[in-house]
Amino acid sequence: MTMRALAHEMRAAFAALETRDVEQLVGLGVPEVLISHFQMVGIARVREDSSRTLYDPDPGGPLAYITRVLVQFAETPESTRPDAAPLIGNPVDLVAWDEKTPEQWRLRVGSATWLGCIPPQYMEPEPVRIWRSPLNWLRGRCAGLVPLAPERGEVYRLLANCTGELVAEDAEHAAALQDILEHPWPASRVLYQTGMTRRAA
Repeated sequence: MTMRALAHEMRAAFAALETRDVEQLVGLGVPEVLISHFQMVGIARVREDSSRTLYDPDPGGPLAYITRVLVQFAETPESTRPDAAPLIGNPVDLVAWDEKTPEQWRLRVGSATWLGCIPPQYMEPEPVRIWRSPLNWLRGRCAGLVPLAPERGEVYRLLANCTGELVAEDAEHAAALQDILEHPWPASRVLYQTGMTRRAA
């Protein structure tokens, strides 16, 4: 799917917003400027695809909010303008979410592994906010990152990009992030063989 096609879908989703949708988003804590000026949220009817990680437009599907995933550089969340790039950067994907279950999102094409941008990670950078969901990221004025990849290893690589401190939403979230950083991939058991017997190391 091309960037032009993603932009077209996002424009349609933004155009579909009604006053009540904007009021609901503002009531959820999303700054109105992110909706009305930067067009970071739209609405569309979608359905989950067969992979259960992506979505497809579907006129008969349930309504979902749609948020643009914009970056400055495709290979890193770092940006020379982390305040602006998440709002006016290059489109790489769209993410659909529901306000009732905001942590259960679906990507449109699956090319995004994070939402947001961070400053260059050198010279003792500022702590990076890590959010659980696109909704909380929008509430936080698009500062920090939302890991979007379903694979634990991809989330580890994203978090490891941050060389300073990470700021989680709460103690439970902090423990989950710490666990990913300490145990990024499931480990195989290591055995050794003595004669015909294998023993754990």
